Amino acid sequence: MIRFIFLFFLSLGILKANPLVLGSIFSIDSWQNQHEEEVKITESTERVYFLSDMTASKILHAELEEKKKGYLSSISAVVFSDIHKMPSIITSFIALPKMRSYSYPILLITDEKTGKIFPQESEKITLIKLKNKKIISIEFLENIEDLRKSMNPGVNK
Repeated sequence: MIRFIFLFFLSLGILKANPLVLGSIFSIDSWQNQHEEEVKITESTERVYFLSDMTASKILHAELEEKKKGYLSSISAVVFSDIHKMPSIITSFIALPKMRSYSYPILLITDEKTGKIFPQESEKITLIKLKNKKIISIEFLENIEDLRKSMNPGVNK
């Protein structure tokens, strides 16, 4: 319950935020992950991966499940997953326990309005590239090969 109250107040600032578009500033400074820990999005964050559906989630998980803990931070990346459409009973008893077993953090969006600020295409991972929190590129990744290429440390330089 405390988690949802925290997320509610955290999302109040996001609700007034404009959609994330090329050239704008990434407006989220921190968010909670699946362990209810706050994760900061800083000037050094270079990649934001956004998952809007199960297909995108499966692609990302297939790649990250083999990576060591800390991999995302080593490539200056964070992952947001929009789970607001999931029934709360499924979220509580199935999805969250499974997500807590992942070796990587997932920042969970539990309200529709926050998820709407992210550009998205069905069954694709949204990749938002940042430089000092300014959005310099928005891409839609269709498969694991696209995802692997995007995770190359030299891609954002």
